[in-house]
Amino acid sequence: MVFSQTGLAGRLADGVALWLFGPQPEASEALVRYLMQKGYHVGLFSVLGFLARLTGARSTAEMLLWTVAFSAASEALQFLAPSRSPRWNDALLNVASALIGWRMAVRFQARA
Repeated sequence: MVFSQTGLAGRLADGVALWLFGPQPEASEALVRYLMQKGYHVGLFSVLGFLARLTGARSTAEMLLWTVAFSAASEALQFLAPSRSPRWNDALLNVASALIGWRMAVRFQARA
C-alpha cells in the first residue's frame, strides 16, 4: 500500500495514485501523497468544526477546546502504531481546519 492509511481511505488513495502515476510512480508522487494526506486532515476537521457549530457548541472557544483535545488525542494515539508518527503541525492543521468549518457553518446559518 502506498499510503499509511488503512481501509477505505487507503484503497481510495492507492487507486488515485495508480490512476495518476501508473504502476511505476514518478518523483512527483511524494508531493501528491503529501497533499492527499493533509487533505484528509482538512476534510475531517473542517466537517468536525462545521458540525460542532450546527449541533450546539456554545462558542468558538468551546469548539477550539474540544478540537485541540481531540486533535491531541488523535496524534497521541499514533505513538501506539509502529507505522505512524505524531506531528504537532498536523495538530495545528486540524485546529485551523476546524476553524474553517466553524466559519463556513456561521455563514451557512446566516443565509438560512
